[in-house]
Order: sequence, then C-alpha cells, then structure tokens
Amino acid sequence: MEILVTTLIVPFLGALLLLAEWQSRIAYGRTSRGNWRLVLRGCAIALLPVVAGMVWHALVRLTNESWIYQAIPSIVRLLMIVAAARAAFRAWQIGLMGDYFTAEPAAMLRQTRPRDELRLCAWILTCFPLLWATVPALLLVAPFLFVAALMRMSQRVERTRFLWTLAIAVEHGMDLPAEVEAFGGGARWRTKERYMALAGRLRDGARLSDALATDGLLTSAEIIAAVRVAEQTGSLVATLRAAAARHQTALCNTPGDRSVITLICYCWFVLVVMSAITSSLAYWIAPKFEEIFKDFGVEMPLLTARLFDMSASSVTIFLLIIPLLVVPAGILVLLTTRSVDDTAASAWGPLSRIYPRRDAPGVLRWLALAVAGGRPLSAVISDVAERQPNRGLSLRLQRAAHAMNAGEPPWQALSDEHFLSRREVAAVQAADRAGNAPTALNAIADSIERTHVRRTLLWIEWLRPTVMLVFGGLVGIYCLAYFLPVIALLWHAIRQA
Repeated sequence: MEILVTTLIVPFLGALLLLAEWQSRIAYGRTSRGNWRLVLRGCAIALLPVVAGMVWHALVRLTNESWIYQAIPSIVRLLMIVAAARAAFRAWQIGLMGDYFTAEPAAMLRQTRPRDELRLCAWILTCFPLLWATVPALLLVAPFLFVAALMRMSQRVERTRFLWTLAIAVEHGMDLPAEVEAFGGGARWRTKERYMALAGRLRDGARLSDALATDGLLTSAEIIAAVRVAEQTGSLVATLRAAAARHQTALCNTPGDRSVITLICYCWFVLVVMSAITSSLAYWIAPKFEEIFKDFGVEMPLLTARLFDMSASSVTIFLLIIPLLVVPAGILVLLTTRSVDDTAASAWGPLSRIYPRRDAPGVLRWLALAVAGGRPLSAVISDVAERQPNRGLSLRLQRAAHAMNAGEPPWQALSDEHFLSRREVAAVQAADRAGNAPTALNAIADSIERTHVRRTLLWIEWLRPTVMLVFGGLVGIYCLAYFLPVIALLWHAIRQA
C-alpha cells in the first residue's frame, strides 16, 4: 500500500497542485482562474487522508522495527508528512484568496509567500519516488552543492550592478524601463523574465517600489522599503546610491562569510575522508582481525570489540553519516543565498524570530529617510509593514506603529520591539534634540552590522579548535581500537614464550 501511495497518488497530487497554482495565476478569464482555485481546495481536501495514512504507517513501522534500520526511512517519511500537510494548508489558503492576476501590488505580495511555499511542497510531493534513491546518493550530490554555492555567489554581483543601474538611471533622468530591459538582456532566462516584467510594470505607470515589490526577488525587502520611503521624501537617488555602495563594500570585504565558508569546507572534507577510511577499515581489516583472534583463542579488547560490532552494521552507519556530509554543503548554499540587507529572504525569515536584532540595520536606515524627510514615523511604519513579506517583522512593525499612535515615544516603541537597545535609544534621543537623528540612525545601523561580523568571527575562532578536537578524538579512538589487538597478541605471545 505504501508503494502505491508514494509512487502514484502522492506524485499525482503534487503535479496537480503545481498545475492548479500556475493556472490560478495566468489562466485567461476570471472564471477560469476561479475554477483552478477550486481545484486547489479539492487537492487540499484530498491530501488530508493521505497525511493521516502516512502518519499511521510511520508510527507502525517505528513501533514494530528497530530504530537503527528505520532512521533514514523515518526522516524521509517525516519530510513527506510535513510537505503534504503544508501543501494542503497553503492550497486551501490560496484557494480562498482573491484573484491574483487583477490584485493590487500589496495583495500580490501577501500571496507571494504562500504560493512559493505551495510550489516547494508540491515539487517535493511530485519528486517523492526519487527520494528513496536520492538518500544513498547524497554523498555524490554534496560536491555539486558546493558548485551550486559558488554559482550563487554571482547573484550578489548581479544585484550590485542592478542597484547601480537604477541609481544612475534615476539620477540622470534616463528612461528607467529601457535601462532595466537593457540590463536584463544579458541575464539568465528566468531572471531575464523578471527584469522584462519589471520594465513592463514601470511602463504601465507603477512606482519603482511597487514594481519591485510585485516580484520581490530582484532585490531585498529592505531595499524596497527604503525605496518606498525615499519616493515619499524625494531622496530616491541618494538611497539607491547608498544601497549600491553597501553592496559593493560587502562584496569586497566579507571576512565573516569567508571564515564560515572556510570552516564548512574543512568540516566537509574531513567528514568525507573519515567516512572513506572507516568504511574501508570496516570492510577489509575488521573481519581479518576477528579471524586472527579466533585462531589464537585470545579475547579481543573491549574497545575493539565494540567498534567491530558497529562495523558489522557499517551500511546502516554509513547511511547515517551521509546526511552529515550534506549538512555543511547545504549550509554553504544557504549562506550564498543571503545578500547584503536581505533579511526578509524566505530562507532567513525564521531566524528573525529567534534573533530580532538581525532586522534592525535595514529598518533603521529607512526610518532615517523618513525622519530626514519629515514624515510621521507611525504612518511610514504602517505603510511598510502592510507590504512586508516577512510576517514576523511585519507584526513587530505594526505593534511599534500602534504603540506610537497610543502616545508612546517613537524611539521607546522601537526599543520594545528590539530594533534599538537602551543605550541606542538615549543616543538617538540626544541626536534628535540636536536635529541629527538621521545621522545617528545610520551610524547605529552600521555599528550593528559591524558587531554581527565581529561576533561571527569570534564564534568561528571558538568553533575551529572545538571541531579539530572532536575530529582528533574520533581519529584517536579508531587508532587505539585498531592498535590494541596488536598489543594484545604480542602480550599473548610473550606469555606463552
């Protein structure tokens, strides 16, 4: 039954979700798009018994079989259960939303995250039959992840060039849609479509911030928020030039990222070498040692015996080690998806809930624009929060705006949401009385980013010897386990002589 569900039903529902989500956006006619949204709700209902069946089957297998042999299959089943449940939830949510094709930019932006998550889950469901064959091949996939990570580095350069193009075009009064089209002419096919769509929205009369927010992938949400505020205060040129300069500086000087990437590459290489050596020892040397000790009638040392018992299930142990090889490569790919000021990226959004200060630099920069332009902070914050794709950050901004409207001092309201510390609040209040609040906010934002880099380097300096000690301890245990039998045999020969 599991084979039928995993090879037929689940991939069919995943493919149907992909088709329905696509047609609900681009199908011709409002009625047709509404019918495809009904299909999405139908798929959500059909996924519910599938999820219940997968949960029941996973619990039965875990109860009746050893957890060692069910570790990898259980991880895959858990992934599928989560993907199917989230796909059902997002499909039902999108099915109840309004028409995407005719929606306002803010409404489109609210649908972006659910649709992206639905597509991801649907692709997992569609490719589910390949997962069982993929798990043993992760060792071969990991090097390609490193290659993909290096290729993703080029996106930082492309974003920097794009921001400089926008800044120069706006500063000199050039035809912005034509410049965007010319810039996108050399991009890859998917990115090229985004640039062409952006140029079309600009020709239709959309503001730059609304045009960028409709797609949300050409630049970060913080840049879009800064552009939105700059359009209201008349400082668009300075804002774009400052953002491009920060990107360029970060490309030339990223010691934190380089240290992290170096440590990750070191860990991955050591894990690969250790896995190859231990597997060879378990396959070639361990059986011969056991035969030698049986012939001599000598009791094997306890440490060696325990290690050989583990070697007896070397295939299972190797399958458990393989995901560890992919973790460093996956972290490297995740790091390369992060660009300067990209705190609203979907991959890094959950980190903002754990570490809220991570959002502070970008927020403080566009608040500095609002203060310099004489705009009321509560209105600007509310306007940005409504179009913020990072839901956690949006809620925090809305709470700060409500507190300001209730009479709380603005800097204290921002401190309550962890955008400013107590000392920073005092510094901004003093600068505000002197009329230099924008300068103080920008300086605090730069200081927070420098502090992040210093803390990253500090953690790397602590982690590097720890990792080396762990690897060295494992190597020492293996060496001791394989040399103790030799000592035991020599001692046995001396006693008999």
